[in-house]
Amino acid sequence: ADAANAADEQLTDDCPRYVYRVDGSRICIDALIAILFADAPRDNDGDGIPNMNDDDIDGDGIPNGFDLDVDGDGLPNSEDDDVDDDGVANEDDVDIDGDFLRNRWDPDMDGDLLYNGRDPDADGDGKLKFPELDGADCGPVDLFNDPEACGEGCNSDTNDAGSAGTAGQGPGDGDDSNAADAMEDECDDKGKKKVDGDPSETGQNLTLYDLLIMRRNEETYPDAATSWEADGFGDELDSLFLDDPPSPDELRDVDPDATTEEILDADMMTLDAVTDVENPQDTGILTGVLPEAAEAEFRERRASIRMLAELPDVDLGSAVDVTGRFSAAVRDLSAALGDLVETALAIDASFPETEIMSDGKMAVSLVEIADVADIPIMDVPQAIGPTARSANKIGNEEVMESVWRIVVDQVSAYRNEDDSLAFSLVRVAQATERIAGLLDEPTIESVNESLAHILEATDAFELTDPLAVVERLESLSAADPNLSISDGIDAGEASLAADDVRADAP
Repeated sequence: ADAANAADEQLTDDCPRYVYRVDGSRICIDALIAILFADAPRDNDGDGIPNMNDDDIDGDGIPNGFDLDVDGDGLPNSEDDDVDDDGVANEDDVDIDGDFLRNRWDPDMDGDLLYNGRDPDADGDGKLKFPELDGADCGPVDLFNDPEACGEGCNSDTNDAGSAGTAGQGPGDGDDSNAADAMEDECDDKGKKKVDGDPSETGQNLTLYDLLIMRRNEETYPDAATSWEADGFGDELDSLFLDDPPSPDELRDVDPDATTEEILDADMMTLDAVTDVENPQDTGILTGVLPEAAEAEFRERRASIRMLAELPDVDLGSAVDVTGRFSAAVRDLSAALGDLVETALAIDASFPETEIMSDGKMAVSLVEIADVADIPIMDVPQAIGPTARSANKIGNEEVMESVWRIVVDQVSAYRNEDDSLAFSLVRVAQATERIAGLLDEPTIESVNESLAHILEATDAFELTDPLAVVERLESLSAADPNLSISDGIDAGEASLAADDVRADAP
């Protein structure tokens, strides 16, 4: 800390490299390195390897990331203000436990063998994690559009210990002012970048070890010193999965241009999401395997990222973002993550010019409409194509939701005695497409009215396939010049076709 303060004094506009403190102030790297190496670097076990470069700081044979007392000072990591005894307090340290995994990619930042998501003080700064906001008035589309504003992530406007009424958790129980001091804002994340823009600028996620490697090799951030981090994170994944652990490099198959940093970010964000729990006080030992449910969710999220990243013009970062937004949205739906992904893929196939974020938003909206109407979500992706083609015949993708509401509402109106649907969502969507193609100037109103007549007749004649009725009416009108349906299908015309189909039934 003293060295960092001294380096502050040498910080000028000409300083080529720097890191950010948590409070946003900067430390000149060249000055800091010189100051640190001017003094004897700390070497707790006396093996000639400075703590900052030693993977077993106290020499007890237990690697730093799995040692409950990394620096061997007799104080457990969970109570130690400087876990790796490198002279940088945990609250400012970019690698708190000295395991050579940046906090951003470390499932256990402070080395106390509790997953970050289950550790009440994951970064070892002495302040408890700020609790997740509850009771946010947000629907699935709101959650997709802005998960943070709905209390699903970092939100500096509402996530404030002094105003959210959370006194009573941890130190300062019952005292608002003490509770505020004992809590931290989730936005104050030691693992997040502090520098935007050019990735060659050094930011908080660089350790001194990284910087020394960069100086030696004259390479630039972010790919100078990440190969060993990829190996280290891969080892962590090996230890967490029951079998067949996923390799971070597998994601290169879908995005060859992705940097090592982006690949590690994708897996770390996914791992963080599946190990998070509502009550951070719950135990969860890092050296044990992931629970089967968490492992299954990890694989589902990863498969979703891969499928989205395989789309043209979708990079790994966008796929991770959309998957995370889907995961927030499904909390308010009876749908699964895979349902939203399949729906988005179907929308993208129908409207290839739209961006994946727009496809994702539409997917959530369409699934929500079906969910509210108690339509089986598994049927939604197959019904997207014919509905989209109907929308294109009526107008364009802007009327997609309106056409979808026609299909869903009409299907929902007909149910059997056991409350199951009388008509298939897919077949009704196909019937809608056929009707839109038969009309000279199809509109939302004319298609809706024509479809209503077809379903009424199909139900009245105890048939189950409305598309068959539409196709029969098309054949009848082609053979009879007096039977014109180009301006819409009325009840009599629909009944005529249904009666004809019924006559052919065995």
